[in-house]
Amino acid sequence: MNISLISSIKRPEAVRQQWPFPCLTLWIILSCCAITGCSNDIFNSPRIALDTVKKNPIPEAHVIITQNNIYQNNRSGIRTRGNMPIHIQKNNIYQNGQGGINLNYSARVRITDCTLSQNKNSGISADNAIHLQIKRNKILQNERGGIRIRSAQQLTPTNTSVTIENNSVFLNNNGGIHTVSDTSLPIRLHISGNSIYRNQKTGIRIEDNVHMTAFNNEIYKNSTSGIAAYSNKAVSPMLDAYQNKIFFNQGSGILIHSGITGQIGLSNNLVFNNYRGGIACGLWGESSNEQIDVEIFHNTIVANGSDAEGAGIRNDSIGNVKIKNNIIAYNFTTGIMTDKCWGSSYNLLFANGETSTTSELSTSPLSFLIDKKQYAGCQTWQRGDVLDVPEFTNPDQYNFTLQMHSPAIGAAAPINSAYFHDTPSDNLGANLFLIPAE
Repeated sequence: MNISLISSIKRPEAVRQQWPFPCLTLWIILSCCAITGCSNDIFNSPRIALDTVKKNPIPEAHVIITQNNIYQNNRSGIRTRGNMPIHIQKNNIYQNGQGGINLNYSARVRITDCTLSQNKNSGISADNAIHLQIKRNKILQNERGGIRIRSAQQLTPTNTSVTIENNSVFLNNNGGIHTVSDTSLPIRLHISGNSIYRNQKTGIRIEDNVHMTAFNNEIYKNSTSGIAAYSNKAVSPMLDAYQNKIFFNQGSGILIHSGITGQIGLSNNLVFNNYRGGIACGLWGESSNEQIDVEIFHNTIVANGSDAEGAGIRNDSIGNVKIKNNIIAYNFTTGIMTDKCWGSSYNLLFANGETSTTSELSTSPLSFLIDKKQYAGCQTWQRGDVLDVPEFTNPDQYNFTLQMHSPAIGAAAPINSAYFHDTPSDNLGANLFLIPAE
């Protein structure tokens, strides 16, 4: 039997003045799962994991919390514990003394069409949950971040699966979405169709044993990086970021501090006008022995950087970084900056480091030195590279599609990946649609 909770929940003024206990939170304790009742399925790749989540959604809700105003409680607005399926929908949850929605051990929760704002902790926080779906919510102005997901060590590790889809996450302190796993089982994180913007710190940050798929998101004007991956443990994060628009962030567009990317890596993204590098592997200015293995394929990386860190793609790691079939143009310092001077091929580079050559100017005595500027001083002209004007349709209006006569058309090399069928294979750069002008 379903239970529906429909009300306006606010502690009256007199009660708030005299109530001896610190909380009037909507607090739900549900049956905890037995060891045999928790799923411990391990999937083979981020995109396979996403397909599995879609085929195995959260069961029909046993508890429905809908159409409430929940505000000004000393602790969380809604707090749940246990594995009974819950649907939280169409609520306005704000100005609570801790989080808006706090999900504890073994939670199976769907959160849809809610507004979570001005809570002292996160808008949504989850610890050791099993399965979460967070869709079509507005999450804004929360003190400790928009969405925070964590799996910590416990007697029976939890395999957490989280879908975050079609939300607006903005103006939160301490970041938009932050996910960290300290356990032997990964958090499977799937982020798609979201607008993540104007958050303090990073738009999306993952740490340690998190396997993330992020696609079709707009991530912009966050006060540090758009997407960042870090590791403090032996197990590094894995990520698959594709078809995202990442722009006007105050740090790098994408920062991979440690980890590997899985079978796709960073592909088909538009990364432009970020204050530091477009895509950065490793921390700038630190001698690093990080083993970062990244595949960077078919991205359009334009006009990033404002200082020495402002490369289109920068790699300071000792890992295997493959850079192929990208358009890298108009970045402040250089196009590709790496200590190894290998691992890249079939890229179009133009006007990086405020210098340029074209095929018509290639006979200039200075053309070799100008070309080297595209590669931060490494030997120029890697295999299959094109050093020419990319011929964007209208870059002043952030339209980075290619004109018919662009030298990037038909210049790409095949990509050896079983999962690369849904991104470009013939043209360099990303398969783009328009970004609205600011």
